[in-house]
Amino acid sequence: MTIEGLFEDYYLTGNDIWIQVVEFDEGEVKELELTVTNLTTGATLPPFKFYPNPNGEFLFNISQIVIALMPLPNHITPNSIQQFQFHFLGRYVDPAIPVQQQTIQKYFVRGGRSKNANLKWNLEAN
Repeated sequence: MTIEGLFEDYYLTGNDIWIQVVEFDEGEVKELELTVTNLTTGATLPPFKFYPNPNGEFLFNISQIVIALMPLPNHITPNSIQQFQFHFLGRYVDPAIPVQQQTIQKYFVRGGRSKNANLKWNLEAN
């Protein structure tokens, strides 16, 4: 499976974060299950199930999922970077084919950036 859209290490939660999952190893995939965990706080949500478009691709925005797992902002604790884990599990139409899995870890901070021309919506180290 190829996961596109999570190429950077750090992201801002206030901007759209589109993920496209394509190119599974074997056959047609009937559903994709995504489990998201905030490794910094230990919080997790029940798995999300996605279904392919007519081209066999899975396309979705994870920004709201990430925001739901971020700690609430307050004026005492600074806006800290949170580490997240994304566990993707693809189930094939043919039940004889074993599921395909992949796990990715990325960092997120609450905030956003106005997109201007070709500026990115992710954070970069200087």
